[in-house]
Amino acid sequence: MKYSRERTGLYALAAIGILYIIGMGIIFLISHNEPFIWFGAIDMKAFADYGAHIAGVATFFAFLFAFLSFHEQSKTARIQQFESTFFNMLTHFDSIISSIQIDENNRLQTGETVISKAGIKTGRYALNTLLRDYLKVLKIGLINMDELWDENFKTEDIVYNRWQEMYKSNIYSLPHYFRYYYTIVKFIMTSDLIKDKKKYTDILQAKMSSHEMGLIFYNTYYNPSITNQNGAKKFQEWLNDKEIGLFENIQQESVYDAKDFKSKCKIDFKHL
Repeated sequence: MKYSRERTGLYALAAIGILYIIGMGIIFLISHNEPFIWFGAIDMKAFADYGAHIAGVATFFAFLFAFLSFHEQSKTARIQQFESTFFNMLTHFDSIISSIQIDENNRLQTGETVISKAGIKTGRYALNTLLRDYLKVLKIGLINMDELWDENFKTEDIVYNRWQEMYKSNIYSLPHYFRYYYTIVKFIMTSDLIKDKKKYTDILQAKMSSHEMGLIFYNTYYNPSITNQNGAKKFQEWLNDKEIGLFENIQQESVYDAKDFKSKCKIDFKHL
């Protein structure tokens, strides 16, 4: 069983106090009884001085014990408040996801080749569909007329450009989704109340589909408006933290280029 530092301190303090009182009692009896330890032979003045000494020491230990008890209770209450906030954030995150809606107007197209299919999709199904569309467009590798006439255009720009198209087509839903996911991760990683951060990132990850992790990957590394923000580098560090494992359940089918993913996230695919 694991104990908090405060609780261990309480046990240690109680043990020290008890041992101190017993030890002082033994020393007192040995010092004031000759040749045998009889109550009637004790010097009552010395006994009164001993009692006053023990009372003072006991008061000091009682104060420390009360202080540590209060500190532990306060920390427990703050951890409970953290968990309450965390689970409320997850509930709100679900509501954000459920409000996402896509149709043929905000799904990727390339020239005359329409990748999307008609029909309204919502929630996680919509998010998963957006990534599938995006990966299909990358595999086709078609370029638009602007890219065709751009002398500076490079093949690798397709990954950036198609992402920008999808992101702008869903500007009223995707930015909110990504910002709130980042807020939850930041809330966990910057908290000084919890030691086992993986416990909470595992709960968050359990709610995410592999395709959602793919969306987060591409938005983090291929969206210039995101990568230039102050918190982007720290967020990338958290995504690369193997002990936290925010991407540990992503599947290879959720990214276009497995080598590219591994080079940026330094993570091997757990499920092939």
